Amino acid sequence: MNVDELVKLNNEKRKLLTEENEAYYSDLLVYIRTHWRISEQQTEEVLMEMLDHLLDAQNEGKSAKDIFGDDPLSFADHVIEEIADEKPRNIIKFVLQLVVLILGWTLIIRGATLIVLSTFKEVNEAVNLLQTTVAAIGIILFILINVWMILQTIKKNLFIYPKDKKRDLKAMNRVGLTAGLSMLILLLAIYFTPKMGPEIHFSSFASFIIGGVLILLHYLNKKIAEK
Repeated sequence: MNVDELVKLNNEKRKLLTEENEAYYSDLLVYIRTHWRISEQQTEEVLMEMLDHLLDAQNEGKSAKDIFGDDPLSFADHVIEEIADEKPRNIIKFVLQLVVLILGWTLIIRGATLIVLSTFKEVNEAVNLLQTTVAAIGIILFILINVWMILQTIKKNLFIYPKDKKRDLKAMNRVGLTAGLSMLILLLAIYFTPKMGPEIHFSSFASFIIGGVLILLHYLNKKIAEK
């Protein structure tokens, strides 16, 4: 089975776990999946083996702690060490797919915004290369910072029992605040970047169409990879 099939099957089988076992196993699953350097395929295969083992033990009246121990963090770290690293080409492929997806949506949003605004007033469709470069770098940093923040927040709230909804809410608020501040900094950086250097004409319709083509290519590539 490929990764998507394993994830889908895992989601279905987890419904058979007791509330206590599901909470324990889900924390293991999230912690292990957030380690991007390890093989995604092997990760899902290992998680499925762990889930099958837990379900068999649950039928015998045992709990997740009986199977995996009282220190789930140490156990998860041991599992991660046993999983092979992801192949560099797969990491590069993933990054390129992400870049194409982000670029596609950015172009669509730009195109749609200019099309709407042009119905009310005359708009400038020229693109300043310096501002575009600053915006591109800023968006990449924005994504990296917020993904890192989300992953760190998730990890800090794992393996804490019983679960505290207030603690989770505070963590979500911190993530939201970080995202809001970093977005504000990004917008200010773009706004105050002087329009220096060359400009090119890039129509709203061309932006919209190219963005749509990039997103279509992304999803076609994804569908091919799933086969």
